[in-house]
Amino acid sequence: MDKITEKKATEKTIKLYEESGNLFDFDAEVVGCLKNDEGYDIVLDRSAFFPGGGGQMPDTGFINDGGFEIGVSDVYIKDGIIYHRTSVPVSEGRRVRCRVDEEKRLCRMQNHSGEHIVSGLAFSIYGCNNVGFHMSENEAGIVEFITADFDSELNAEQIRKLEVEANKAVFSNFKFECFYPSPEELETMNFRSKKEIKEEIRLVRAGDVDLCACCAPHVSASGEIGIIKIKDFMRYKGGVRVTVCCGFSAFADYCARQTAAEEISRMLSVKQTDIAEGVSRLLSEVESEKRRSRRLCDSLCSSIENGFDAESHAVFEPQLDAQSRRNLATRLAEKRGGIVFILSGDDDGGYDYAAAVPEKSAASFSLRSAARELSVSLGGSGGGSPVLICGRIFSDCISIQKYISGRFG
Repeated sequence: MDKITEKKATEKTIKLYEESGNLFDFDAEVVGCLKNDEGYDIVLDRSAFFPGGGGQMPDTGFINDGGFEIGVSDVYIKDGIIYHRTSVPVSEGRRVRCRVDEEKRLCRMQNHSGEHIVSGLAFSIYGCNNVGFHMSENEAGIVEFITADFDSELNAEQIRKLEVEANKAVFSNFKFECFYPSPEELETMNFRSKKEIKEEIRLVRAGDVDLCACCAPHVSASGEIGIIKIKDFMRYKGGVRVTVCCGFSAFADYCARQTAAEEISRMLSVKQTDIAEGVSRLLSEVESEKRRSRRLCDSLCSSIENGFDAESHAVFEPQLDAQSRRNLATRLAEKRGGIVFILSGDDDGGYDYAAAVPEKSAASFSLRSAARELSVSLGGSGGGSPVLICGRIFSDCISIQKYISGRFG
């Protein structure tokens, strides 16, 4: 049980996934079982489990041995033999019923086949070459989105056209054909990603849209992809990176966006189609409120400045924002000719502060050292320039007044 027989070791596994990407259940004979540090590698005479490649992850699923279901956690291929990772052994010679995880496989095929369409159209319309492809999956192994990198930049209008043309291709429901051309045929064929490969090359033809070398299973017809949505694009290494989701991934993304839109429309009390207008109105109201608050703070600062006791080192005013504290501390420090603290907050939550010294005192007085001392003595943090420091201290009003008077009085 610990090794494959010499006869079977030289026989490559029949790749059922190449015959049809939609084959999820199949029968097979166990021809080998290898023990390893992580469990067992089961070898079947034929398999619909895809071992990974071409940017697509390996399949998972189950092997049913006489009613006992064994999980397949990983699949890989070596020298044409496909190995299925399990936690328990299966005896050689057993006939087993196998099942590929359909949800994962179908979602991966939709996105991978969708990428072929997008890449083929990007090449035929704009002359862009695909130079990178990645599938992003969640913890359950379900594709959330894919990224495709192209060697030329595309603008927003070109991206929109690419998306429209990609979905026209989906709706036309053309066939996806996977085949191995002969060396003579290969010489005359023009396909994407044409490289010098010594072994047999498997090509995937997506109607008249794309012809590309690829080892992964694909949908049988473009209509199975459902929809292609380009979520985002960005400049990347002199070209462009597009983020795409297809099929069930696009549907999941739409549902998430729909939920968010419903929440936002409810909060703004507007229709979903009027969300942008509602947000614009809210931002305008926020800016108006900021201006009103600034006027009130300026008025309050003027009032405090007019009634300021030149002998005082600290002013407690809960209504001031950070900018007002900084401005007032600077003005009062110049007026007093020494250090002044402006503090806002309360004994329970602590006090935000700004402290300043006149420009003429900066050379002889280390305000940064004062910030460090304050943090150590009263608890908190702070820092800044030689003439202005800001921070937060966690102490009560009386203790703060005593410290400031004792230290700087």
